[in-house]
Amino acid sequence: MKKLVVIIAMLAALVTIMAAEHPFLKENSAFYPSLRTKVYSSLLSENPSYLNYEYVFRQDPKPFPMYLSLLKMDTYAWDDSLDTDGESYRFPGLSHPFENWRVFRGAFLEAFSTREPQFSIASFTYADSSLMLLADLNFQAGYEHTYNQDYAYGLWYKGFRINAGFNENFGMRADWYSGAYFGAADSAYVHSPLVDSFVKPESELWIDNLSADIYYQNQNLSLSLGRGKFQVGNSISGSIILNDRSNEYGYLLAEGSFGALTLSFLHGSLVADSTISVYQQSPNGASLDSKNYPDKFFALHQISYDLGRKLKLFFGETVVYGNRSLDLNYLLPNTFWRITEHNLQDRDNVLIFGGFDLKPSRRMTFYTQALIDELKYKELFSSWWGNKYAVQSGISYLMPIGEQNPRLSLEFTAVRPWTYTHFLDHNKYSHDQKPLGFPKGSNLIDYAIELNLPIVGGIELNSQASYTRQGSLGNDFSLNYGQNMQNQTKTTAQWLEGKITDTTRIQSAVKISSFCHHNFLLGVDLTNEEDWQSQYFAHWQFVY
Repeated sequence: MKKLVVIIAMLAALVTIMAAEHPFLKENSAFYPSLRTKVYSSLLSENPSYLNYEYVFRQDPKPFPMYLSLLKMDTYAWDDSLDTDGESYRFPGLSHPFENWRVFRGAFLEAFSTREPQFSIASFTYADSSLMLLADLNFQAGYEHTYNQDYAYGLWYKGFRINAGFNENFGMRADWYSGAYFGAADSAYVHSPLVDSFVKPESELWIDNLSADIYYQNQNLSLSLGRGKFQVGNSISGSIILNDRSNEYGYLLAEGSFGALTLSFLHGSLVADSTISVYQQSPNGASLDSKNYPDKFFALHQISYDLGRKLKLFFGETVVYGNRSLDLNYLLPNTFWRITEHNLQDRDNVLIFGGFDLKPSRRMTFYTQALIDELKYKELFSSWWGNKYAVQSGISYLMPIGEQNPRLSLEFTAVRPWTYTHFLDHNKYSHDQKPLGFPKGSNLIDYAIELNLPIVGGIELNSQASYTRQGSLGNDFSLNYGQNMQNQTKTTAQWLEGKITDTTRIQSAVKISSFCHHNFLLGVDLTNEEDWQSQYFAHWQFVY
């Protein structure tokens, strides 16, 4: 009896620790920016790497008052037939909604309630003197419909989520979904934000996606092996350093905090944008090179220093390299990779970045980051095309209105022509034909404003408006400057060179998360280049 009391108490402590914040990314992490956009045109667009799935608390029909007192939670028992003491707790062992009729009835009714979830498809709990384990399995399914004056398409999908924690320091997660489009599948292939990699165009357009990680964390160290994506630097329109609007990639992450000093490291395995042609065509016309992708890798390291709680300075480098195996040189987080790259025959794509975050008050945040893609001191302030750099700066303010403060953010981004490009196709600053840098490309000036407005009871309105001026010269990461430029020594490039396109975009969506296991998203996306184009969407998601 005494041992069981200890076990329950240990489980309570584990639940409290693991539900508090992100499982392994700390507040000052380089990969966990405090400001990210909340404007999405799909419920599946939100980055799974940043979602923290809290564990459910099963209501067991057996009364254990002495254990309940150790696991006292704020959650109330909405069904007295399941809990005579009116408290929530997690009973050791396997639990699921089909244990008996009373549990099934409670689990079924909860699917339509607005209370905090206390059931999942399956949960497992174990504890002894040396090991504590919590594990939840959730089923997810949904439907998304998108309408435009020229097309309409829908997406049915299903999937699962796994969340498990071992003691206070270890854990693992997985988030998978698979679905098929119907209607205007060709338009979905072009316009859906979820089509970012593999598709299967059979009788219908079919996609699937997986995010997962295994991690260890303590007070000073975070380690993770996973498949995911990250944003580096505060931004609402997309980071100029590393954005998370691509497909997931395999990665190794390590981060150490030593007081005010933090050293961050990330190494990822990417997919090249195109294959290598080394074979002849087969007799039936099929390409034997269709799967012959070269190896491609991405690495990032950053050092940051917190001057109190108001100012954070950071500096780092990124490198994209490929067509060879993993390079041990880029596993050293404490060296200058630009120098290393010079000694590797100057064949990789190295970028240098830095910036600061300033919080003059609890409600206000200023941020600025800059990136250099090429560096020749004698050409630094000239119009030479190789002066490839980007600057991004913004301000965010939490309004003192209501219990959940609305947030208003303004941002400015400027990216020089030819930034993110390279003379080797496998070294483009991209992953599977999606940019890793600023999502809108280069040779541009962009202004963005975003409002995040909590309304009431899990309902929030998120809106973003942006205005972009972009020139047609060197405005895309996919361009190969080695093939598009005859004289790299004398070629110049002015800001917004080429034909200028002005684009205004307004995105607005209402997210409804008032229900226990249901989410809804209703929104509109308006874009104007020469005339206004409108897109409307309505999405439903069920997670149990």
